[in-house]
Amino acid sequence: MKTKNKKNALITALIYFVVAMLVVIGIYMLVGDSPEEKPSYSEIVSTFLNDEVKEYELNLSNGKLTYYLKAEPEKKLTYDVPSVTIFVQDVHEHITEYNKTAAAEEQVKENWEPGSSNSVLISMIPSIIMIVIIGVLFVVMMRKFGGMGDGKAMSFGKAKTKQIT
Repeated sequence: MKTKNKKNALITALIYFVVAMLVVIGIYMLVGDSPEEKPSYSEIVSTFLNDEVKEYELNLSNGKLTYYLKAEPEKKLTYDVPSVTIFVQDVHEHITEYNKTAAAEEQVKENWEPGSSNSVLISMIPSIIMIVIIGVLFVVMMRKFGGMGDGKAMSFGKAKTKQIT
């Protein structure tokens, strides 16, 4: 009897721990982690068009832009581009023209990272893991409350009478 109580207590503690972790992760995702003010897309594009950028790197799969300004070459700035295609259309032609006329040390260095080649199955792994976790929690809770096949949930009000003959 004591081992069953210990097992139930352990399962209950595990459930509380998982729920607490999910709440913490949810709050972190809602609040975010960047208190500083981010520039708008038009400010980023005007920075490129005004020839203030020394070097930039653009990830073509997730739109992560990392760039360095000529005024502050040591300061690494980042921005999440909403649409890689539109950003390339907005700035690439201007940078190409600028690089044709600028001296070699003044040219803007471009680096484009290719998109990831993850398969559909690998990108679905986090969703599959969450579905399995929710399924396990459901089974554990149903067993704890007596709702999995043994019929305890629907037998609480029945009288156990004997038939007299």
